[in-house]
Amino acid sequence: MLTSKRYLFLPVWFSLTTVIGVAFFLPKALNSSGVSQISSGLLLFGVVAVIGIGSIGWGWVSDHIGREKTLWIGMVGLVLFLLAAMDIVRNPQNLLSISRISLLVPLILMLSAVVPSLLAAVGDRALIIRRGSVMGLYSLLLSIGLATGNLLAGVAYDWMQLHGVLLVALIEVLVNITIALSLRFTVAK
Repeated sequence: MLTSKRYLFLPVWFSLTTVIGVAFFLPKALNSSGVSQISSGLLLFGVVAVIGIGSIGWGWVSDHIGREKTLWIGMVGLVLFLLAAMDIVRNPQNLLSISRISLLVPLILMLSAVVPSLLAAVGDRALIIRRGSVMGLYSLLLSIGLATGNLLAGVAYDWMQLHGVLLVALIEVLVNITIALSLRFTVAK
């Protein structure tokens, strides 16, 4: 299906899908923290819209500077976004303030590099006769990641409220980045 070098993308994909699962839990966590449903809905709509717009540009960038470089730009953006979001949740009632939006939008644009570069890298490197199998594997990881993200977010919310949800997402991302880099510099040579 994939050469050994290409397995380094699996932890990154799992990390991303787990964060998406955490994001599915966020409206409930935000509402329980005193944020109105319309504010949490607008926030998530805005984040997803910016990611979609950014993906178009990053897809073009990945065609020119390479899939892996673009992917790592996005992963750095994801870590920085989670760190900024952890700082912001100290006062979640002001999520839609101009200062917070101006901080988050560049980071969201940066993290939007992950999906197009990752999917292009997988598509580029999968054997033509095995692309269906590879996409099946990535679909499996999508389902497991979404379920894991929801579960982790629920446990983290009970543990440390909204801050815990973001902390668990950050830890999960950092663990998977470590695994991917380990694969990159050992197995993937």
